[in-house]
Amino acid sequence: MADETRILVTDDSEINLEIESALIENRWGIPCDTAISGEAAIKCCNERIYGLILMDYLMPGMNGIDTAKNIKTTKWNFKTPIVALTGSDDEDTAKELLEQGFADVLIKPIDEQAIAKVFDKYIGISAANNRGGSEHTGAILGSLYEVDGLDVAGGLKNVAGNRDSYIKSLRILKDKLPEANERISSSLLKSDMERARLYLHSMKSSLANVGFAAVSKQAAELEKSVIENNADYYDHNIGAFSDALEHMGKSLEKVFSANAGMTYKASGNEDEFLKIISDMLALFDNFNFMEAKELALSLTEVNYGNRLNKVAVELISALDVFDYEKASTIIKNTLN
Repeated sequence: MADETRILVTDDSEINLEIESALIENRWGIPCDTAISGEAAIKCCNERIYGLILMDYLMPGMNGIDTAKNIKTTKWNFKTPIVALTGSDDEDTAKELLEQGFADVLIKPIDEQAIAKVFDKYIGISAANNRGGSEHTGAILGSLYEVDGLDVAGGLKNVAGNRDSYIKSLRILKDKLPEANERISSSLLKSDMERARLYLHSMKSSLANVGFAAVSKQAAELEKSVIENNADYYDHNIGAFSDALEHMGKSLEKVFSANAGMTYKASGNEDEFLKIISDMLALFDNFNFMEAKELALSLTEVNYGNRLNKVAVELISALDVFDYEKASTIIKNTLN
C-alpha cells in the first residue's frame, strides 16, 4: 500500500518511539508506523511504501546500518529516503552514517527545526499542524513538576505538547527502569562492553527525551568511558548512576500512585482562565509568588482547551525557575 506522507520510525526504545511518533503526528499531523527493531522495520517495509523512514542507527541485533541496507533491497522502499537517528552529536558519527548511505542525520532528542527541514526536503511538508493531542492527563502534570531533575516543559515540547504521550512515556520509563538498571550494571560486571554501551546509549536518549537531562548526561559519560575502555571512570561512577535511576523510579512511582485514575476535575471556559491569570498578575505586584504558583497549578486540573492548557504549562515552567518576568509576559500576551 502506498502512502507518500506516512513515516516509519524505528528505535529500540519504546520511550523514544512514543515521543518521536507523537512529535511527528501532533506537530505536523503526519501518520506514523513504529518498529522496535531492524527486523520489524524490514517487515513493515515489505508491506507498505513510506514517504520517509527514520532509523535509529545503534540497536541490538540488527543495527540501523544493516537494516537500512536490507530495506534498500525491498520491493516497495528501495528508493525511500532513510534518515539516521542518533544520540551522538559528533561530526565523525554523522560523516560515517552519510557514507553508509543514509540520506540525512538527526540528533536525539529531535529538534523541531531540524526535523522540519528534513520533512520539507524529502516529503515536501513544511507547515506545522500542531493538533495538540487529547486532554485527559492534566491533573497529574502539577505533581510531575515536583520530581527532582525532571524538565516537564522540555519533555512536553519533545511531544509537541501532547500530555497523553508524555505521561505514557514516563510510565514506560518507570516500569523499565529496574530492568534497565540491572542490565547496565550486570553488563559492566561481566565486562560485556558492547551490551553495556547499547544499554547506556538507549538510556541516554530516553532520559533526554522525557526531560531528565542531568541523568542523561551521566549515561553519556558512562557510555563514553565504555567506548574508551576507561574502567576507572565507570567503576567509580556506575554506583551513583544506578542510585540516580533508582531514585528517579521511586519519584515517578510516587507521582503515579498518588494520581492513579485522576484526570481533569472539570472543564472550564476562557473567561475563568483569564480571571485566574489576572489574579496572578496582582499577586506578582504584591510579591505573593507562592500563591501565584498555586493558582498556576490549579489551572492544570481544569480542561480549558489546547491553547490555554499550553499557556498553563508555560506559566508553571517559568515559575519553576523563578522567572516572574517571563511569567508576567506570558500572562499579558494571553490577556491581550
